[in-house]
Amino acid sequence: MTIQNSPTLSLHRPMRQQVCLNGEWEIGGTVPVYSGVKADSVIYQRQVDVPADWQGKIIRLEFEKVNHIADIYINDRFIGDHIGGWIPFSFDLTPWVKPGTSFKLRMVVRDATHQPISDGQRHALWPIGAFNIDASHTGIVDNVWLRAYGQVHIEDVFIQTSFRQRRLKMDYTLKNETPQMMTFRIEAEVIRADNGTVEKRLAAASMELPAGMTKIVPVNIRWDNPALWMPDNPNLYFLHSRLLLTIENRSEVLDEETRRFGFREIWIDGNQFVLNGMRVNLWGDSIPMAWFTNPRAAQRLTPETWPQTVTMLMSELNYRVVRFHQSPAPTFTLETADELGLLIINESALYGRPFYKLSDKTIFMRNTLESWIGPWITANRNHPSIFMWSAMNEMNFGIDTLLTREQCLAVGDAIRTLDPTRPITYDGDGDLGDAVNDHYPEGYETVEAVRNGSIYDWENLSYNPAARTIPHPSKPTGFGEFLACPWVESIKPDVYWWHGTWVRGMRYLNFTDIRPFVMQWAWDDSQPAAKQNLKNSFSPVALFDYDYDGLGIAPLMDDIYPSLEAGAAVQRHLVLYNDEYRDQSVAIEVCLQSGGTIYATGTQTYDLPLGEHRDLTCSFWVPATGGQVLEIVLTTRKGGVIKFSEVKKFTVIGENSPAASQPNDITFSLSSETA
Repeated sequence: MTIQNSPTLSLHRPMRQQVCLNGEWEIGGTVPVYSGVKADSVIYQRQVDVPADWQGKIIRLEFEKVNHIADIYINDRFIGDHIGGWIPFSFDLTPWVKPGTSFKLRMVVRDATHQPISDGQRHALWPIGAFNIDASHTGIVDNVWLRAYGQVHIEDVFIQTSFRQRRLKMDYTLKNETPQMMTFRIEAEVIRADNGTVEKRLAAASMELPAGMTKIVPVNIRWDNPALWMPDNPNLYFLHSRLLLTIENRSEVLDEETRRFGFREIWIDGNQFVLNGMRVNLWGDSIPMAWFTNPRAAQRLTPETWPQTVTMLMSELNYRVVRFHQSPAPTFTLETADELGLLIINESALYGRPFYKLSDKTIFMRNTLESWIGPWITANRNHPSIFMWSAMNEMNFGIDTLLTREQCLAVGDAIRTLDPTRPITYDGDGDLGDAVNDHYPEGYETVEAVRNGSIYDWENLSYNPAARTIPHPSKPTGFGEFLACPWVESIKPDVYWWHGTWVRGMRYLNFTDIRPFVMQWAWDDSQPAAKQNLKNSFSPVALFDYDYDGLGIAPLMDDIYPSLEAGAAVQRHLVLYNDEYRDQSVAIEVCLQSGGTIYATGTQTYDLPLGEHRDLTCSFWVPATGGQVLEIVLTTRKGGVIKFSEVKKFTVIGENSPAASQPNDITFSLSSETA
């Protein structure tokens, strides 16, 4: 068996007998280039060696993504073409190549301006996945494989896991390419990826498959104690499957393969997301396809650097989710997210721009629903990191409504038919009537609305006047983009501070999906204080001062502190969050200090359900520090480990009266106010 590993992480196993064709090609250069190249057409050519031990196998050439039209030549013979960018496709090379020999592979790839991707007038007839319909993003943009299959083989396995039913279901798609009826059975093992332990074995009854036929065979097993895939503990399994033919008391392997998965289930309860029985609140960012060509970001978006980037996003910025925006995510990004626990919103190539303005959408909708959606979903649905499908972006918003509501929902229905296990959003298209409610809030490219308002006042600051009920009372409400203006020089660095500060208001109001746009500025330390504010705002176990945060960014950015009267009895409205995935016991601490002197410290421990937050009242006397800055240090701990710490600064005014000098106690109580 000839195997070359995927260019990803060590927990990956080869899917089957395969050779990876990534690398430097004789003509065309590096394969793949994940951003594509800017060219009307690109020619690729290389020699490919076919392993000698593939005798009797079906030999396939498989591409994960090529943009947008590909003509394939084997030894200068044209064998076929493929139309449609960002989706996988394959060619059966068995009639044209022989094991133990080499062949010349030549491809001509054309951009999105060519027919039938467009109509000749640069009106799109297929999903484009780009900002413009031009020569951008052309070429081989994901992995290329040569793979061997049995004459009777596994085409696909849709692996579905149910936390609530404790069941593992596998829908095997099987194909018989022999000229006769075949009788065989499926056997499989479920193997822990981290230690190789076989945790489940299964054997399906013998089945018959007529010549030339394809059949979907469901296999279900009970599984009471799987190691769950959770973002803080992303356990992975391999499903190793074989098709076995029994002949005279011996078994012959017709085909075998390995696929990776995680055991987890996502569902919606009221207006909240649930992951494996836990309420889960999302916050993070969107990564546009344009970043793959942006020098500042591109170096962090390669197979070699993406694991470090994910670690940075999760540890330095407390991200939980990333949406790949404008086009589907490259395979390596999903595989790394599976392994490190980053949640992904995987978006289609339907990115609303004027080149979709066809008066008659019949051909476009047919290509999208019948040819494009299927390969995209099927290729990606076993990734546990994919939390939600984004069916489109702005296709029903802003540009003369490129698709009608009914057409948008038809795309969502097509996705749901292929994968009923995940929520579907229509990012930027408001509430179309599906299970997830998604909006653009406030003025899209201005901070005036937030500068003059309150971070808690989304009722009046909603960008969409028809959607004033925010969040929706009966479905999850998220914002895929807000404060989308870091490129506006006149509001820097204000927008960096607002990105973090506005998150606090949205968390308090129980938004489910919070993604300011875009936060690449926080990927380095050029804005350290604003970056820390953003990290604190995304902190899972946090203790926020409700009224202080409601003051906006002036205390943070301009050192304009609110005042407290020396000797006054004060009650502060605090909000405690427990958005981790385990341990409901949270210890809080509030410390009063000034000029290096600690005046009082109060602690309390609360039992707080995961995913929830509670309003607290913190009471104390303002110490005798008139004319000085009083720092209130808010800290949370779990198991003695600090999870969050933040300083709120106040100017103390008034005389240092005797009352201000008395012993100080800090007490806590549950507030009558609830979110």
